[in-house]
Amino acid sequence: MSEPIGPKKRYFLLTAYFGLYLFVYQCLLAPYLYKKLGLSGFIVGDGIFNAFLMILFVLLNYDWLKKQWDIYQKAGWKGIWISIRTVLWLYASNLLFSLFVYIPLNLSSAENQINNDMVMKRDPVGFAFSALIVAPFVEEMVFRGCIFHPLAKKKGFTAGALCSGLLFGGIHVLASIETGNWLNLWYLLLYGMCGFVLCDPYAETDSIFAGIIAHSLFNLFSVVLSFL
Repeated sequence: MSEPIGPKKRYFLLTAYFGLYLFVYQCLLAPYLYKKLGLSGFIVGDGIFNAFLMILFVLLNYDWLKKQWDIYQKAGWKGIWISIRTVLWLYASNLLFSLFVYIPLNLSSAENQINNDMVMKRDPVGFAFSALIVAPFVEEMVFRGCIFHPLAKKKGFTAGALCSGLLFGGIHVLASIETGNWLNLWYLLLYGMCGFVLCDPYAETDSIFAGIIAHSLFNLFSVVLSFL
């Protein structure tokens, strides 16, 4: 496997994401913005904070990202196919969850998805930018670049993917925890499976861009389907 992000930079990125974004912004500032400025204020604030994170991540890891992109380019059609195959596995995970959990338990929509739909209806352009560019890049850098990759090098693919998938699933059910919708914690299984699957393209190509592209394509198809 290629060299992971340096430990100091990893800790900084993890602190920026979990500390600044999830705790300071999502838990403290976002509710205040929503209360004072409404949905529009929340959307603008979220867009600014996400853009800041993406720019920070790029500037801090430019040389590493350039090497990762070179590796993905060298993979050629194999890399593209692996990204597409990952999208298919993501949809297979969603189908299995629907058949064996969502339908039998008669679950309501995930709080995370409800929030996304609300933002998408209010600001489709901003939502598309976040869903197709910012979120895939930032989340893959955090969960696959900072968590999966170094763990996989030391403990193997399964340990790295399980840890990455569990944390990835956890942040996507935070909205359900905040609203006390405990039944929707079943979505931890779905998002966790998706997080596990998204580790595969990194392992197969040795480049984080295989996962970023797969993540972006999956979000793209999901956005398009929501309009049909």
